[in-house]
Amino acid sequence: MPSPTSARAHIIPVFLPMAGCSYRCIYCDQHTITTTQQPLLPAALAEHVAAYTATRKSAPDEPLPLVAFYGGSFAQLPLCVIEQWIHAVAALEYSGKIGGFVCSARPDGWRAEIFELLRRATCQRVELGIQSTNQDILQRAGRPPITNSEIRTLLNTLREHGISPGVQLMFGLPGENRHTWQATMQDTLAWQPDTLRLYPALVLAGTLLEAMWRQGNYQPPTLTEAVNACADAFVQCTEYGITVLRAGLQDSTTLRQQIVAGPWHPAFGELIRSECYRRQLLALPPTVTAIAVHPHEISALIGHGKSNSDLLTGLRVERDQTVVRGKILWRQELSRTTL
Repeated sequence: MPSPTSARAHIIPVFLPMAGCSYRCIYCDQHTITTTQQPLLPAALAEHVAAYTATRKSAPDEPLPLVAFYGGSFAQLPLCVIEQWIHAVAALEYSGKIGGFVCSARPDGWRAEIFELLRRATCQRVELGIQSTNQDILQRAGRPPITNSEIRTLLNTLREHGISPGVQLMFGLPGENRHTWQATMQDTLAWQPDTLRLYPALVLAGTLLEAMWRQGNYQPPTLTEAVNACADAFVQCTEYGITVLRAGLQDSTTLRQQIVAGPWHPAFGELIRSECYRRQLLALPPTVTAIAVHPHEISALIGHGKSNSDLLTGLRVERDQTVVRGKILWRQELSRTTL
């Protein structure tokens, strides 16, 4: 069974750009996104893990790190390649270096034997790149059709094999609007995945999406639109107990050089969390004089660039470990600690 702490374990990424992908989506350039031109081989995994762990000091109560296979579709790799990676992971797990692995994969093209293989290999989590549940959007993005029922079955099958199911969504693909995004979110909430990653659609050089944009056939969302849409998703996930692992792509010089259009910001996730707190602050009754948040959420509460400072005037804040992260607790009798 996957560890309940796997969502907070340190991740050691192993990028396999486009590996296992039988087609290329119009927005995708994994070599740029992962800044990886030459993928790692299974024989080099131990050295890769050692290099990562040597530069990082773990907290006493922190779970063992997890190897994460990203950038491709792990479940669609040739069976012999999957087994090579699993053997490399097993050796590190046996020696106490890692606690297992997670991976990302497409929702289509799953073979029945893969589920049992991942279960026996102590795979902690599989994140499915769904992007959208709107069939027109998927078709425009160059992805094969897949029904909500098929996705639900896949997620449930992962659970039955003791693997935590995660979902990855992308806002702003061609054909996207408020209604299609909300429909995708409602579908996602109904599936009840354990985790979610949110990405805005970015126009990268050399992709088919760039060609559409230059021809005037695609207009990416603005940064404000993307932040608001992803904040909507973040709020809903918080209410449903779904952990948002990340919002936005990891910043890198290579990525910045390849972005030609779209709602890019190096602190995209922080903008979303700031917006979520701003909405809660605006909804406070006027008589409230004290609020409580989790101690690790103070920065997000204040907001990126202190964007929420105007709404905190006159309020006092209590740091409370018991408050759910992402939420504000308020009651007039709260003890008051000045920020």
